[in-house]
Amino acid sequence: MKIAKEEIFGPVLCAQSFGDNDLETIAQQANDTSYGYQVVFGPRAFL
Repeated sequence: MKIAKEEIFGPVLCAQSFGDNDLETIAQQANDTSYGYQVVFGPRAFL
């Protein structure tokens, strides 16, 4: 993701939605990050 590799001067929100049966995909992507763990849970209407 280009935006995560360049210096950005301002707020940035990276969001990705997942299906109900994507637990393995979620775990794989969370473990592959080099930026540490961050998570936000909210209602569907918010996300």
